[in-house]
Amino acid sequence: SYGYVLRGAGDVDGDGFGDLAVSSPFWPNSPSQCGFVNVHHGAPAGPSTAPSAVLTLDCSMATSGALRYGFGVGGAADFDADGFSDLAVGAPAADTADRYAGWVGIHRGDPAGLPATADATWVGVNKYDYTGRTTSAADVDGDGHSDLLAFAHFGSLNTHPQAGRLDLRLGNGGAGGRGAAVRIRQADDSAPIATGGLSATGGFRWIQQVHPLFGFGRLRLQVEAKPPGV
Repeated sequence: SYGYVLRGAGDVDGDGFGDLAVSSPFWPNSPSQCGFVNVHHGAPAGPSTAPSAVLTLDCSMATSGALRYGFGVGGAADFDADGFSDLAVGAPAADTADRYAGWVGIHRGDPAGLPATADATWVGVNKYDYTGRTTSAADVDGDGHSDLLAFAHFGSLNTHPQAGRLDLRLGNGGAGGRGAAVRIRQADDSAPIATGGLSATGGFRWIQQVHPLFGFGRLRLQVEAKPPGV
């Protein structure tokens, strides 16, 4: 089932090249279908042949015999507006709240790429919800943070059992506000500079996307520069 979902993952490591996510939700076929997602980082010559990261889920959650991690993959999102793309991966067969309630994990990007295990989770509510069968992302409230949409394939809605349900979780913890995350990169834009890191030359590049209040078209930016450790 390798390649069940093939998704552009955005730029998870902030190097300026798009990355690729490839899932295999039915691996291995026995004794359980845990699943995994390979992430291939982009480069001038194209995506890496070997995976740069392998995203997995604890197979002990497959008490009913399956997880199917990677059945749903939502990429090119930035839920925390830090400038690095994040990836939402669904395991609809996971037994969380109840049998086949489903599970969605969010892997947050940073200069090293995506972590193998999820930084945040979304657990299905009811038996047979199958949450995470499909995941996607969009900024539905216009606050500058990507919002997560997860489809509960057999989720109940009001008095309609197993009618299907689309659940929404707002980015930035639902706190709203315009994203103003800063990305610091080498002066030649060749690579990101980690927090507390040093530039290779005497300069650096500051990248920041902000949204002015009330639609004003001009902003004032005040920056204070200090030597390292001060």
